[in-house]
Amino acid sequence: MEPPFYHVDRRGDLSVGDTLDINWDLTIYRADETHTVDSQYEGQVREDFQEGLSAHGSRYFHPFYEIDHNREYYLQYAYKRIPTPVSGSECQYLHVKNGINEWLAERTRRERFPKKHSRLQSYFAWPSGGVIDTFGDDNVPVYKVVPSDFELHDMSLLDSQKGIQEYWKGTLTAQPKLEIVMEGPVEVVDIC
Repeated sequence: MEPPFYHVDRRGDLSVGDTLDINWDLTIYRADETHTVDSQYEGQVREDFQEGLSAHGSRYFHPFYEIDHNREYYLQYAYKRIPTPVSGSECQYLHVKNGINEWLAERTRRERFPKKHSRLQSYFAWPSGGVIDTFGDDNVPVYKVVPSDFELHDMSLLDSQKGIQEYWKGTLTAQPKLEIVMEGPVEVVDIC
């Protein structure tokens, strides 16, 4: 499988020639809102991910460390949304869903597959434009992108601990939901 791949940008502010790369912009983008993460774990994430985070990593780093520090509680209530403290807006917390899955995926990667790309430092795309039809939001812009490096994974495997191990191994199910896990810099080459 070769690039270009198809990337969805919820902000809608990318242009041809732009690049996506890790940084320390700890902003969560949601529809027409932006929120700056104000986490007590910022020092720890800066130590663990010295080069920075992707936009996905900015969304999920607080839930990752919150679960790590309060593992028993969150494993007992695995389907709760993880409150993430934010500043610069009317609300004090955003409730980030799928935090337990992202925690388990990153924890498994660190322990068993350390050479694989961290999801907290990656950007995501689909191998073809047609797959985006399943994304469920016609109002988000789609871009053709070319990453510096990438891995192909089946995101349908992210729902269980056994599945997450298979995800990192590169296993594909009979009807995979393919995602491209891209390492930056990722160049925007066209707007669809």
